[in-house]
Amino acid sequence: MDACHISLLCIVLTYVIHAIFATEVNVDFNRVLQVIDDKFVAVTLDSHLIQEGWQKFDFGSEKLVNLAHGLAPCYLRLGGTAADLLTFDPQKTAPNKPWSAQQYQEFLLKKHYKNFTMSATDWDLINKFSAAVGWELIFDLNVLIRDQGSWDPTNAMLLMNYTKSRGYKLAGFELGNEPNAFHHVFGRTVTAADLARDFVRLRQIMGSYSQSTLLVGPDVTKVDKKNVRLYFEEFLASGGGKVVDKATFHHYYVDGRTADVGDFIDASILDSLKTDLTDAITTAQAHAPGVPVWIGETASAYGGGAEGLSDAYVAGFMWLDKLGLSALYGVKGVFRQSFYKGNYALLDLDTLDPNPDYWLTLLYKRLVGRQVFHVTTTSSSDRLRIYAHCTSTNSSTFGYKPGSLTVYAMNIDSSNTTLSLPQFQDRTLHVYWLTPGGGGGLKSKFVNLNNKTLELVDKQLPSLTPSHSSASTLSIPAHSFGFLVIPDANILACQK
Repeated sequence: MDACHISLLCIVLTYVIHAIFATEVNVDFNRVLQVIDDKFVAVTLDSHLIQEGWQKFDFGSEKLVNLAHGLAPCYLRLGGTAADLLTFDPQKTAPNKPWSAQQYQEFLLKKHYKNFTMSATDWDLINKFSAAVGWELIFDLNVLIRDQGSWDPTNAMLLMNYTKSRGYKLAGFELGNEPNAFHHVFGRTVTAADLARDFVRLRQIMGSYSQSTLLVGPDVTKVDKKNVRLYFEEFLASGGGKVVDKATFHHYYVDGRTADVGDFIDASILDSLKTDLTDAITTAQAHAPGVPVWIGETASAYGGGAEGLSDAYVAGFMWLDKLGLSALYGVKGVFRQSFYKGNYALLDLDTLDPNPDYWLTLLYKRLVGRQVFHVTTTSSSDRLRIYAHCTSTNSSTFGYKPGSLTVYAMNIDSSNTTLSLPQFQDRTLHVYWLTPGGGGGLKSKFVNLNNKTLELVDKQLPSLTPSHSSASTLSIPAHSFGFLVIPDANILACQK
């Protein structure tokens, strides 16, 4: 047998072996399970940035503006622990002076929280930036400005009046950050019933400011803990559920101080989110029927993230799976902590260069549409995780038409696997597969799209070009994730 025949035989055998051992993927198009919001993936900035003088978050940076605009349309939540230390001062024109490295290290060590003011200039900067990049701002008001046990809205009204006078359009307000944990953080307590009354008061004030502005809350911590779930429940049942437009909770998987690389690809840790999703949605349905649930702040690891992990390629497994599960369970919005600052940020602290999760977020927003389908596979492994949506038709970059399907998947196993999509045997697949770049493995700060490292080109976003496959089977590398688009899937539910 000559070399040509041997080569051809190898190709045939390889194809047959892949077909035999492939995991078959089937999508149920008989009904749409969920429909997520247009701005399902959102981002956050911490109010502490204002106290720190914004550090290296340069509003005039061409790179920063381009990276932010790439995620539009998008909600930006400006909040966090420092929101309940912030007072607006319209007479103050100068921003706070940037902290030195020593000041910031001392803060990290002591966590000594101090009240501070936000100047008119600070407020102007973030509003103008948001409008310029196509983001919609949600601002977290200080609920610890209190008088005889009730929230004092005087400063909030001052902010609203200034905002209106400047012609700024806010998407929404929050009131307080993780109020169930105030006794741990500030040594103060606001009961769930008191917070609900505060929200009712805020809703009344907002009526004279804008009828279309959202009221979002209560932004509690992980609801899988009984005391947190009870706080969430009491807030909604005590009147909060009648005035909020979105019911919110926060979620982190692990402690950033102790996390290791194995945690990020541990199926049991990824699956732990299901309890939070079920508890939050069930509670909201019972006490605030019809009110959508958002994860109002979330990342891989709490405490600022895990250094060298939350900002590395491996963080993508937690992030992509969280987006998939959240959409599947009925959450309508997920707010990534954070766009800038912390080990879990989408951008590098010093250079403003994209971390791997930025590229993953960018692809998700451009490829994944609103309608969610049920997926079944022939594999019993929980290390192959697959989700399916209609393809987004909002991106002019890709120009996918209604009827297209996006499947996104991750292989958290240490072995390669093969996927088979028998429903689309004669269709072309557009493959956007992400693997570690730069030789750093799972801890790499770089990511490859179809084996080409993603990076800015003269401060501009590069073209995100798929590879094309005419085969209905696809080899998936170990410890990798990505997106498959079937442009001519002709899914009826995706044509509406």
